[in-house]
Amino acid sequence: MAYLLGASHLLASEKPSGGVRPIAVGEELYRLIARSLGFQFRETLVDHFSPLQFGMATCGGCKTIIHGLRATLDLHPDWVFLQVDIRSAFNTVSREALFHELSVAIGSLDQLFPFVSSFYACHSPLYFSHCSCEDEVSLLSSESGTRQGDPLGGSLFA
Repeated sequence: MAYLLGASHLLASEKPSGGVRPIAVGEELYRLIARSLGFQFRETLVDHFSPLQFGMATCGGCKTIIHGLRATLDLHPDWVFLQVDIRSAFNTVSREALFHELSVAIGSLDQLFPFVSSFYACHSPLYFSHCSCEDEVSLLSSESGTRQGDPLGGSLFA
């Protein structure tokens, strides 16, 4: 059952610069449950990632980062700030590392382990329907990282 609930339909969107951007749309029931777990564990996640992570469940997190960087650069005008973006970062994280972090998590965050492991222990199927014919479906496999559109994806990645 987890195999089917963990499945996503894959859509292809054309990039303005050329090429194709894959967009995965996960099953609604999984997304509803994962979203409710995100709300249930919100405070635990904030406590776990604070004070280093501002991107999840933190009101004004981006503003805090920007103001902190500006203040630091004002104090140290000879310093340089470098912003790095990793291509497909969410897809590159090891699921084994994700399981390890959840299993040793401080507090009740380890309570997410049974749910997450049931959906990430095996590969996640990605179904791609060819535009010209609904009967032609290709099956791809997501085997590393967090799944696109997963409400817990950001927390699991971090």
